[in-house]
Amino acid sequence: RELIKKHCTSEPVKIATDSEPGKKIKVLASLKDEDGKSIAGAVVYFYQTDAKGWYAANQPHVGGNSGDQRHARIFGYAKTDAAGKFEIHSVKPSGYPKSDLPAHIHVEVHDLAGFQAMITEFLFDDDERLVGSIRTNAERDRFMIAKPEKTNPPFQQQFSYTITLQKN
Repeated sequence: RELIKKHCTSEPVKIATDSEPGKKIKVLASLKDEDGKSIAGAVVYFYQTDAKGWYAANQPHVGGNSGDQRHARIFGYAKTDAAGKFEIHSVKPSGYPKSDLPAHIHVEVHDLAGFQAMITEFLFDDDERLVGSIRTNAERDRFMIAKPEKTNPPFQQQFSYTITLQKN
């Protein structure tokens, strides 16, 4: 992972193969400071479950050192471009099996001079699990919820998010 992180670029990051089952999605995201200025050159880490809600190929969760966070099968790193943007190509994740948690993509921004680290989740407004107290709790926890947008093949859905980082 460190090698992938070291060599990440601001090009779109494809984290699921063409043969990965599930709805193909495009995630557009931007990083801004609290004044609304774009943050270029930031490294962003993201990971997610597959369409079954599993992090590993043969089980829902990865045990051991850092578990799902550092060993999820579907993951990537991106560097924000000059406009503070990055793009992910993947499959739409599912919520965990035997759980009422909604589908999400974990997103982390660390080690950016002058800014506090940010750990959040990208959620999907059309997720049937994102209702009632679960939605209220997600909003309280400052997770990001996006509505599906029209897109072009090969993608079936597109979602856009803006991450605001707090200055130190």
